[in-house]
Amino acid sequence: MRRFSTFFVLLMVVITIGCYPIYGVGYDYDKKSDFAQYRSYDWLPISPEAWMKNSDVKYIEEAVNTQLEAKGRKMSSKNPDFLVSVQVAKDGELRVTDYSLLYGQPVEPGKRVHKEGTLALDFVDAKSRNLIWRGWARAELRQIKAPEKRAQRINSAVEKILGNFPPAPSK
Repeated sequence: MRRFSTFFVLLMVVITIGCYPIYGVGYDYDKKSDFAQYRSYDWLPISPEAWMKNSDVKYIEEAVNTQLEAKGRKMSSKNPDFLVSVQVAKDGELRVTDYSLLYGQPVEPGKRVHKEGTLALDFVDAKSRNLIWRGWARAELRQIKAPEKRAQRINSAVEKILGNFPPAPSK
């Protein structure tokens, strides 16, 4: 479980620049966990090193709360079953060769640089403090100044991340 956790330790950076498009959605979980017992949750504090805007933290929390409520989970700071942690990371650069045509004429190939980032949600058993579920989405990072559009991007990412929570029971 420790190796699983350390793999995503690098997921701490700014989400304030927004995500577009969202791709590379995935999840992993502890196959021994009984997710039917996880009915209530609370939030772990976000590390100051995450240096996210307060508004983005609020958008993430609202999106997660909405999705978990739709899945029958209830937020409760009084004896929750699991805890939610947010991780974000700026993952370097993806260099793409551009072979576009200009008015039907080939142009000199150029290089474009896209910055990528990851938003991850960790669910931790409140009693044992073991990681039970992790979901993530990768995206190209772009500056998005309009709060409504940043909220939409975050909502979309969270919806995709939580699309596989809870996982189907093991047979």
